[in-house]
Amino acid sequence: MDLGDLIDLSDPPDKTSPPVRPTNIPPPSVLLQLFPRVFDELQQAALRAKAIPGAHAEVEKVAESIRRTLKVVARVVAGRTARWKRDTFLSQSMRIGPARPGGKTGGMKLSSVNKSESVKEQQEAGDLLQLWRDRTAVFNSAVLSAGKRPVPPPPDDARAIIAPGALKAAHACALCGLKREERLTRTDEQVEDSFGEWWTEHWGHRDCQLFWDEYKQCLDQR
Repeated sequence: MDLGDLIDLSDPPDKTSPPVRPTNIPPPSVLLQLFPRVFDELQQAALRAKAIPGAHAEVEKVAESIRRTLKVVARVVAGRTARWKRDTFLSQSMRIGPARPGGKTGGMKLSSVNKSESVKEQQEAGDLLQLWRDRTAVFNSAVLSAGKRPVPPPPDDARAIIAPGALKAAHACALCGLKREERLTRTDEQVEDSFGEWWTEHWGHRDCQLFWDEYKQCLDQR
């Protein structure tokens, strides 16, 4: 299936649909491998929309898809280390041996695999952010054409900070590993967290949920 066919530029699905927290989201390194392909498709979509005279509605849809994707990328990059610690299903997948009675985590953690994943993720995260910077002009032009604020690339060592007085949730985001009250400077500005526009209960960031729903068919799920 062509990845371009999976980019949904239509309105987000009905927010009343009951959320189902996935337990099979691949490690961050696998997610990072998908983003360059998505960047290419978004770049082509932006150029096509710009070439159509008077296609304001299409430009707005492309711009919103770009903004949503870039926010997800920034969170996955910044939260990849935290997700290994906070995602129980992910950490269990990196252990071997029988499970303990009572459903407790059993087995021995594969430290060599963990180190390998860390090195791989670090390299891929840096490469991905450079690809983002290379496409900044196209992405920003499309977003500005729709009257929206561009999402700037985060620094390679971006870290989330806790927003004072922000709402909290029992679980971190299933996709990026960041918590509800955590924010990325220059990415998460003027957050509205009142009616599900920022966070989906039992799942995570609304943007991350929508991204997973669109692209999960492209990923080798664990």
